[in-house]
Amino acid sequence: MHIFSMSKLRTILTTPATGEYQIYGNDTLVTTLRKNELVYLLLEDHQVKLQTFGKEIGRYNKVELKGKMTNNDLKIKPILPSLNPRIYPDNFSVSVDNNQLRIINMVKMENYIAGTV
Repeated sequence: MHIFSMSKLRTILTTPATGEYQIYGNDTLVTTLRKNELVYLLLEDHQVKLQTFGKEIGRYNKVELKGKMTNNDLKIKPILPSLNPRIYPDNFSVSVDNNQLRIINMVKMENYIAGTV
């Protein structure tokens, strides 16, 4: 499910609301994101730039955030443009499409159905 699709995202801030996430850049594990840790994803030079406060982790064509636990929820706060944060379950893929960040929530079917009822 494509999230924030109408917002022309350029920068987001993420943190696990529950669980932990392994972050992959171009299919290679680059770091693990634990509760209360923050990571920025920015659009820069047609790539997704991954960074913590002041430290660049890398630049990738595709970034995936994969939950390590049974139940994982990620809090996503759009910075550019500034929007209210939202919490989403399961896994995510972030890439660049049409000069904006494209975020796909790869939600499990049972979580998707529960969220729509």
